[in-house]
Amino acid sequence: MGESNKLLLVVGPCSADRIDPVIDYVYKLADLQGKVSDKIFIIPRVYTNGYMCMIYHPDPQKKEDILEGIINIRKLHIKAIEESGLTSADELLYPEDFRYISDFVSYVAVAVRSVEN
Repeated sequence: MGESNKLLLVVGPCSADRIDPVIDYVYKLADLQGKVSDKIFIIPRVYTNGYMCMIYHPDPQKKEDILEGIINIRKLHIKAIEESGLTSADELLYPEDFRYISDFVSYVAVAVRSVEN
């Protein structure tokens, strides 16, 4: 694996609830990464379990649809990674959701709300 003296920055909004804005900021971060790559390693936050909870409720105008949510978050992460060349991070509200993103995220934050009953 190796070691690095680079600063690791996990950067982005609290909740990724729409694809286009996420891809837009990922492009901007990729451009910035190109300028600071000798000192900083940037990982975009693509947090799909935040405010709008894209994994469980992908369309706020419709009923919950976990299957559609899983498909959408996978597409979102993969698109962000493929188009920017950066890796991505996500937040886990429920640890069992890790299996849906474990094959492509490089950083996972455990949400504070995970301890709620």
